[in-house]
Amino acid sequence: MDVSPAKAPPPTSATATKPAPPVGHLRNLWKFLVPLGIGIVLWFLPPPAGLEAKAWHMFAVFVATIAGIMTAPLPMSAVAIIGATVGVLVGVVSFADVTKSTGTGLVWLVMLAFFISRGVIKTGLGRRIALLFMRLLGKRTLGLGYGLCR
Repeated sequence: MDVSPAKAPPPTSATATKPAPPVGHLRNLWKFLVPLGIGIVLWFLPPPAGLEAKAWHMFAVFVATIAGIMTAPLPMSAVAIIGATVGVLVGVVSFADVTKSTGTGLVWLVMLAFFISRGVIKTGLGRRIALLFMRLLGKRTLGLGYGLCR
């Protein structure tokens, strides 16, 4: 039996090197910068003749939001909420108008359901709950069937 000696670890250098950023780190930066740049450029351009400055600023927020939806740095719902929030913060639209434009409370209920479902999927809570039910009801096939039908 041939026993080879253990290999020594490679020598480390005395100077610490800075870790490189992840490959996709700067690759997706343009998705954030393009809508922001479009909105800022349009904001500071003078409004066309016959158009109020507030209307032009609302147009800038609208076009930046559409550009954000097209480049998709975040999900569409998040980009739309950010656009509405920016519109309120810069004063081109009131908060009451934003909430009134969503219609009824049903729209907010659906949006909240989407946000909660996204969190359940991302954290794996749904899988953990399913495994818990399988442990409680899964001693027999009949128990699993009863748990599904109930």
